[in-house]
Amino acid sequence: MKKIAKQDEILLDKSASKEQLPFSIDPTVFTQKPTKKEIAKLSWQPVNGSVINVLHHATSGRAFTCGVFKDNHRESEKLIKQQIFCVDFDGGMTLNEAGEILKEYNLFYNAGYYSFRHSAELEKFRLLFVFDGEIQDPKIVKSILRSFYYLFQCKSDKSCVDAARYWNGTDKDYFIGDINQVINLKYFSEVTTPLLLAADRNQYRKIVTADEGILCAKSGKIIYNINKENQGCTNKNKKDIDKIQNFNIEDLQQFQLFKIFFEGKGTNTKNKLSHHELFGIATNLIHLKGGYAIWKECLAKNPLYPKKEKESIYKYVYDKKYDPIHFSKFSPYEEDKTNFFQTFRQILIKKGRVFNKSNGEEKLWKLADARAELAKKYNEILEADDCNIYIIKCATGLGKTQLIKNTTNIVAAFPDHSLKLEHFNDSELSATIKLATPAAVGFSENVQKHIDAVYRNGFNDVVNTLIKNLAAGLSINDERKCSPEDIKAAQEYLDALRAVKESNDSNTVFTTHHRAVLTWFPQPTIIFDENPLGVLLAQGSVPISDVQKLILEMAFTGHEVLAEKLRACVNSDSKTVFDFVGMAIDEDGLYKMIKKLKLKSKIWEFLKSDYYVKINDRINYCTNNIWRLPTDKKIIIADATAPIELYRKMLGSRLKEFDISNVELKGKIIQYTTRSCSRTGNQGYSQAVNADLDDWDTITYKSQKHMFDNSAPDIHFGKSRGTNKYEGRNLNVIGTPNYGSAFYMFLAKVCGLDVSDFKMKNRKVLFKNNEFVFYTVAHEELQEFHLELTEGDIIQAAHRARPINHDVIVKVYSNLPIPHAELIWWKKNTPNQ
Repeated sequence: MKKIAKQDEILLDKSASKEQLPFSIDPTVFTQKPTKKEIAKLSWQPVNGSVINVLHHATSGRAFTCGVFKDNHRESEKLIKQQIFCVDFDGGMTLNEAGEILKEYNLFYNAGYYSFRHSAELEKFRLLFVFDGEIQDPKIVKSILRSFYYLFQCKSDKSCVDAARYWNGTDKDYFIGDINQVINLKYFSEVTTPLLLAADRNQYRKIVTADEGILCAKSGKIIYNINKENQGCTNKNKKDIDKIQNFNIEDLQQFQLFKIFFEGKGTNTKNKLSHHELFGIATNLIHLKGGYAIWKECLAKNPLYPKKEKESIYKYVYDKKYDPIHFSKFSPYEEDKTNFFQTFRQILIKKGRVFNKSNGEEKLWKLADARAELAKKYNEILEADDCNIYIIKCATGLGKTQLIKNTTNIVAAFPDHSLKLEHFNDSELSATIKLATPAAVGFSENVQKHIDAVYRNGFNDVVNTLIKNLAAGLSINDERKCSPEDIKAAQEYLDALRAVKESNDSNTVFTTHHRAVLTWFPQPTIIFDENPLGVLLAQGSVPISDVQKLILEMAFTGHEVLAEKLRACVNSDSKTVFDFVGMAIDEDGLYKMIKKLKLKSKIWEFLKSDYYVKINDRINYCTNNIWRLPTDKKIIIADATAPIELYRKMLGSRLKEFDISNVELKGKIIQYTTRSCSRTGNQGYSQAVNADLDDWDTITYKSQKHMFDNSAPDIHFGKSRGTNKYEGRNLNVIGTPNYGSAFYMFLAKVCGLDVSDFKMKNRKVLFKNNEFVFYTVAHEELQEFHLELTEGDIIQAAHRARPINHDVIVKVYSNLPIPHAELIWWKKNTPNQ
């Protein structure tokens, strides 16, 4: 034995590795295994160095410990930190055998060295492992060492599992493993916890887990401490697993890896699956009813699996409530990696597949017959002496707008001002018969700015009053006088509005959906060209920050009851729908208050609404205008995609309906159903979709036009009805539009549905004789409304090309099948069954 002076201590080469690790050393050199007396004399000095530094120290005969201790006293309770771990093999396993075990679990050692008593006949060595963070609790250190013991099949030294363990040096060589890698503690725990469970009879009480790890700003290290709230490995943040029932085991064997597991075979030279492969399969099986029985059956077919250990994998995965891992992440087979379905859930639910359940009895109209039937029904309804509400559901391109704009004695309502003016100018009615409600007025900059600010807050009635004041020459924005141009513009607007209101019932008035619902007209019949649902159930949202400002202001102005009602919504979750029913509102006082606060949202429109709910950082609201439909007039809604089921629920016995929408196409609609192309989905695969597009105009979401080539600049989902600009052109249509959770909550309120769960998820649905999987709610009636509305938006976009009149091709990318489409399961390029 040679003891060297402190000044001769080994120099730590910090350039040998980027990772500077804490450990403790003693400078004494031994040429053989030291005695207990010699060990007792060792003193420990904390240092920082790399794995190479540890090896140089150990192979020069010096002892070391993997941790740093308080006051340099080598006791478990005094551990300060540790990042290196050493596992001792005293003849129970060869280095190659240890390496094979690590490979099976996708683990590795960083380096190692042979101990004093190593020989070719009996291998004795130590392996060094570096983790990705410093462990500061001796219980975690002990748990990690215990995990290594069971990982190596109880063939490492069982006595070396405490944080204060020291390690002798050697006179033998060292060897290098994956020197530049570190082990992620979370992954290590996932791999080894099932081993500990098997050893502890599936009880978690002996298992110690670390927290998620905290990045120390000062040192740049990840710090692991004991998870003091640890009560096992169950993920309490996730709900119980919704298991799939009534499936065929043969469907699961479409995955080659599972087929081999089910047959009791293996994927490697050991004729069994690796831990990584088993773990992945377990995360899929826990989502099936009877999954544990299948797991045990498969394990029993192969005697090479340690029964307790491998069964514990399932228990651990189930308790953690893992989401299914994609087979491409763990299967070695190319067919599994390229399978479009990547989990058991996907392969059983068959998302994207459409199965038609039709008996073939639906009437398919010839184009000429459909046009004749539309004209006939239209005239019959006009001549009927009643005040019913009629829905004429007629295919896009049949000529309904042509009929409406040339009819006398009606109010003809169109989606917006531009369409109103377009059809007014195209109408064959004489100028003495037809009238149009005026569009927005253009005033001078200062006046317009003032009016816009009032309108932005939703004070529509106040805007009307301001225009009347302008027409009378009264200032509206604190200026001493009004300009003659502003006075004239206001007067012309009011004159045009007055002419419409004073028209006789033989005139035809062209107006918007909004004004037709909110304004009285003398004509006995109101006809909506396109679906007016957006006005009948008007929606909007305001930022919570504006509502909070209003609440604070109310505290000083005597509006405590309203303030408390608003405060309840602001503090609620996103599942509670509130209402303003029976709420008395001081309109003049609130107007002054909102004006003072200079809020920029439609806060007044919100306060005048019926229902509201908090969604994230906004409050969504809905105004029910159905009651505004006059009961002493005939109402006609002519639309290709009117949601009949929804209107039946909202309008009751007053509703009469006629359906002429199933008309044969001259052109072709090709629909790719594999992907939903939802807003969220497009974020991940828009490039793949874009690469598949033909060089045609593309209709998609307003917010995602930049993702796709040739996106139509003037139309998108939500604004595609009525326009003829794209007639006769080939089109791409990308998307499955959704109205948002708040809208379906409001629908439930308006329709009187008792719905407690608005959660959307992939469900098997039957809609218009098609069975498929769709992301929707569980409530059957609300689900029907959802599907009707979504289908309508897709049809409206696809039929801008007018495929019933023109030999065009429309390609639709959506998983909700629309009528007359040739459905193709994308990427497989095979038609749906």
